[in-house]
Amino acid sequence: MKILILYRYTKAKSFNHFCNTDFYQYLNQLPNTEAKFYGVNVHEIYPEICLTSYDNNLTMKDLYERY
Repeated sequence: MKILILYRYTKAKSFNHFCNTDFYQYLNQLPNTEAKFYGVNVHEIYPEICLTSYDNNLTMKDLYERY
């Protein structure tokens, strides 16, 4: 199973930041499961689970084709 998380971090929701990332990192340890994040600055914080660096010009179709 592949999971793509469209991620938006804000300081107001920083508590959920750690709950979400820890949960998806755990899912990556399961067999046949791959979770990737995509969003602004995600590649700087979690390069190991980032799909690609954020690009304002990418469409959902582009992300789907990459993943």
